Amino acid sequence: DFDVQFEIKVLFTKFDAREKQSHEIWDKCQKEFSDSLLKSYIRNSTEVKNTIRAEKNLFQSKNSVKQDFDQLTMDLL
Repeated sequence: DFDVQFEIKVLFTKFDAREKQSHEIWDKCQKEFSDSLLKSYIRNSTEVKNTIRAEKNLFQSKNSVKQDFDQLTMDLL
């Protein structure tokens, strides 16, 4: 029997900087979940779908989503 405590964190995904609504939701999440919201977020991008369709590795090229996952990794560490 393990007595393990986990800290719950919220990751904001599908952020689209071109949309006002994304910024509004991000701001609202920062206020409501300030203690558990991660500083990083994952942008909405067609790069992910295109990479999967091409059967390539997302981390082999320079793109915004790779940067987001790199930042998320740094935040978690």
